[in-house]
Amino acid sequence: MAQLLGFLTPDRDKDKDSEPEGGGASTTASAVHQAALTAKVDQLGTQVDALSEKFDSVSSEVQELNKSHANKMDAFTRQLEMIATTLTNLQRQGSLVSAGGEGGVGLEAQQANGSTNTRVNSVVGFQEPS
Repeated sequence: MAQLLGFLTPDRDKDKDSEPEGGGASTTASAVHQAALTAKVDQLGTQVDALSEKFDSVSSEVQELNKSHANKMDAFTRQLEMIATTLTNLQRQGSLVSAGGEGGVGLEAQQANGSTNTRVNSVVGFQEPS
């Protein structure tokens, strides 16, 4: 990190004789100020490194959660597909009576555009009013 402040570092190759007279106190103050700045930059660099590690850790956790969520959504979708297929098969077999029928469950299962989207338009025992 001290390299980042290279522009603040006094030129080590300067001839010491080129300093103006009476410049010793200001040079010492400048060196103290430079050391304080370097220490602060090093401290900030350490904080940046710690934050970077924390970000990497959180990023990994988010990726794991996304995978877990995707797996759960896939499993849920498969369950819905199985339910839709079962309901469609039962309706084809005549085990289900359409809404309003005597003692029927009243289900309407539709497959939209060949996809697995299914809409169920009633509940057990529901009968539409006449």
